[in-house]
Amino acid sequence: MINPGWSSKNELKALYLLLILLGLLGIVSCTTRVDVFEIISQEPNIRISYEEYEIQNKTGVFSFGQLEISQRKNQTFNISNTGELTLTIKGISFVGDYDQFYVDDSSMETILESGSSTTITVSFIPTRSGTFTMKLVLESDDPDDEIFTFNLTGVGIESSQTSSKPELEVYYNITKLNNCTQLHLGKLFIGTSEIVELLIKNEGETSLYINDINYSGNLSQFSREEPDIPTILAKDEYTTLRIIFHPDSTGTYELEVSFVTNDPDENDFTVTITGEGNATPEPDIKISTGNMEILPGITSYDFGYVQKTMESEPVSFKIENTGNEDLKIYSINTTGTDNTDFILDTQNVQETISPGDSTLFYIIFKPSTEGEKIASVIISTNDPDNQEQTFIFEIKGMGTTEVVPNIQVSVDSVKITSGSIGYDFGVVTIGESTPSVTFTIQNTGTEPLGVSDMTKSGADSENFILDSTSIPAYLSPLSTIFFTVTYNPSYKGKHSVEISIESNDPDTDPFTFIINGEASEKDTPNMQIYLNGQPYYDGSSYYFGEITPSESSDPVTFTIVNERSAELRINTYKKRGGEIKDFEVNFPNTPLTIPQGGQEYFTVTFSPSNSGSKSTRLEILSNSGKYNILLEGIGQ
Repeated sequence: MINPGWSSKNELKALYLLLILLGLLGIVSCTTRVDVFEIISQEPNIRISYEEYEIQNKTGVFSFGQLEISQRKNQTFNISNTGELTLTIKGISFVGDYDQFYVDDSSMETILESGSSTTITVSFIPTRSGTFTMKLVLESDDPDDEIFTFNLTGVGIESSQTSSKPELEVYYNITKLNNCTQLHLGKLFIGTSEIVELLIKNEGETSLYINDINYSGNLSQFSREEPDIPTILAKDEYTTLRIIFHPDSTGTYELEVSFVTNDPDENDFTVTITGEGNATPEPDIKISTGNMEILPGITSYDFGYVQKTMESEPVSFKIENTGNEDLKIYSINTTGTDNTDFILDTQNVQETISPGDSTLFYIIFKPSTEGEKIASVIISTNDPDNQEQTFIFEIKGMGTTEVVPNIQVSVDSVKITSGSIGYDFGVVTIGESTPSVTFTIQNTGTEPLGVSDMTKSGADSENFILDSTSIPAYLSPLSTIFFTVTYNPSYKGKHSVEISIESNDPDTDPFTFIINGEASEKDTPNMQIYLNGQPYYDGSSYYFGEITPSESSDPVTFTIVNERSAELRINTYKKRGGEIKDFEVNFPNTPLTIPQGGQEYFTVTFSPSNSGSKSTRLEILSNSGKYNILLEGIGQ
């Protein structure tokens, strides 16, 4: 009997010896002794190398040398199977200073036939000075090197050009968020959803590398639509991340989003999104002006430059009830040392707003003297959320002695705020063109406005047609001109373009805004995973609970469904990061295809090797995109 304490390798050798004995006794009649030894020698064998150098398991080290902060150095490693049988790579993880390195395994094949190979690329991107080490761990079915590890090292040094660096900025609507900002979504009725769209922009001088976006918290209550990761943003380029909150039960839920970048000042930028699932009908207040949502305690509305003793154009603020119970408005006031410089008009405000309805109030900026003026707007309601029951936001403006022009851009009579997402074309079929959308430029100032130039920019700008033949132009006060934009996508994906308008407006030059669109093929696949008949969204987590070390949980079965007409092709799956060896994934052989309405199944078993919290991320790659599930459990 084989000792239970033996390794699987010893058990295999014992089995091989038994086969040899059987061969010698003549029981295995069709196999000679030489054939048996050939069978024994047939096994997969993993080999890792770079250039002409082989890396040894456990003792191997690769050094990136010295590198200036925020710079990037790449090294490609070759993974080959020099054995006779097929090699399966079960997972990849990293330990140590992983925030200074990035592992790109997006093109890594997980099934290697004899003699074949694949690659991974590791990047060293120091965000601070010092010596850094990361251990790379690959799990495979090589019986001799089931866990293959080697170290990567690098030294970050101060840049000789400290002023040239990337700068990560994250915006919600047009509000620039600080690191560790908390966005509170309030209460949401169970079965409904709310979208948070974050704009990620590089406002530095050198390229910004977004190496990873990490998520933690109540992952099952949130899903996401994220850009390709890793990604590189040149100066002034941007991308977007959409977070969808969809509570399925009552309670308060939180999602922490962390951006891992090469910004030396904020290489781990975090935004926390909170929301509450609610089963009781309640009102919910939302305030906006133009295309800009006002966030309590975060947003500041800027009236810009206005000549002293003169009045700005009235700015309308809309109060909406997005809840499912009547919203009551008890009072609207302004406060602060400069509140007399702002004229509040609430005469048409409805005291009770039904679900889905809205009402308007207006504010005029009339500075009495020169200089910056700041006040707060306070709205008292019956919204049960603490931050929205007394809704407070800042307003400000600059009083000047000069006569000044003021640029105002709008679409469909909705004012666009500079720096915001001004228009979204929605989903359009590749090769088809949308109708032209007309935008208006108006001079709402008291001095002539000179509009000198208009440009479009961004990696996707070729998909948008800008007609700015009306520019350059000279606008007297209150006069207008027009320009149009058409969306004509040539390839699949989400597209954005930034429109920049140069003028002599003293506080908004250039005036910029973003236009979005998405292109799809006529027939596209869509992968959706289910657990116990309920959707398990991309980015969700599964918790196995507490399992005794060396024992296993019951297998958990997940169902993959193709919910669209085009064929779904699953290329591969990977376990990424954490304790990959503690989670056993039994997945169908890949690549595989699933027709419309078709299903495939896979199981996951948690078998902790020792005590403590364990986790890894299961990533499934297909022609529908990436799908991630966080696997968690405790060895206890």
